[in-house]
Amino acid sequence: MALDACDKAKSGIEENSDARGFVWLPVSWAGAQRCGVLWSGDQSLSWDFVRWQIPTYAGATMSGIAYNTGDVGSIYRHDAKMYARDLQAKSFLPALMTMDGWATDLTTKQKINQQPWVDGEPYTSINRKYLQLRERLLPYLYTLSAEAAKTGVGSVRPLWLEYPNDPETLGANAKYEYLAGSDFLVAPVYEDSDTRNGIYLPKGTWTDYWTGRTYQGPTTVNGYHAPLDTLPLFVKGGSIVPMWPKGTTS
Repeated sequence: MALDACDKAKSGIEENSDARGFVWLPVSWAGAQRCGVLWSGDQSLSWDFVRWQIPTYAGATMSGIAYNTGDVGSIYRHDAKMYARDLQAKSFLPALMTMDGWATDLTTKQKINQQPWVDGEPYTSINRKYLQLRERLLPYLYTLSAEAAKTGVGSVRPLWLEYPNDPETLGANAKYEYLAGSDFLVAPVYEDSDTRNGIYLPKGTWTDYWTGRTYQGPTTVNGYHAPLDTLPLFVKGGSIVPMWPKGTTS
């Protein structure tokens, strides 16, 4: 009955409009990815929640859910710095969403919307940077969606899926990072720090997206300098990544 309801919601849109059906699911089950996007529910806000969600979405792929996401910055609580880091962590998910209107700022104790510009500078520019990067990467993300439709394999993947013979991909360092497709390795900052330790890079050549520095894997990177505007992001050697020259502005 649950799958039937999902199908009916999707077909109801498509049979009564010229739109493609799109369904949000706060909980899910095997097969639901055929017609909807799983949303991980009402997350609270703390550095632990930023950290815990990283393996959640990669793990969902291993459970057959190709489309999984969650509220940027949670739903009921707001903090400018944690919002920025959470947005970075989720910028490569197959869908990106924010829940506004219900949150209370942790510092001011006032009600606040969760749009990415409400905190002012430097947060507005930092959040814009990653939203624009995501828009530039739409051709790549769309390609991953096409692959998911054909194979069932989601775009956000644990390292083990691509490197099953590397035992380190099941270790503690690899737990809080993920692959976006096979070409990007995303290692979010999940604490109040400008340094990221324990970034595991599997076999191959990996290029820092921001600096162009290369690393030869397998290796673990410690002491990576990651101020608030920097998401540790690496591109696999030999990758061809289609991107728009500029993000869309609509």
